[in-house]
Amino acid sequence: MGITESSLLGSAMLVYMSPLLGLFVVAALFQVLFGTDIAALCGAVLGGVGGFLIAKGFSPRLAARQTWQPVIISVGLPPT
Repeated sequence: MGITESSLLGSAMLVYMSPLLGLFVVAALFQVLFGTDIAALCGAVLGGVGGFLIAKGFSPRLAARQTWQPVIISVGLPPT
C-alpha cells in the first residue's frame, strides 16, 4: 500500500503548518494589540488551537479526493 508523494506532502503541510502559522500570526497580533507577553502567550494558544481546528475541518474534504486515496503498489506472494 502507498500514497502519492504530493498527497503526503499536502497532508503534512496541512497538519503541521496550519497550527504553526496560526500560532505565530495570532501571537504577533496579540503582542501588537495588547503589548504584553501574557497576551502574546494567550494569542499563541488561541492561534495554535484555531489552526488545529482549521486543519481538522479541511481534512475530510481533502481525504475524499481520489488522488489522496491509498493504492496497492505491489502484491508480494510467497513462492510456490
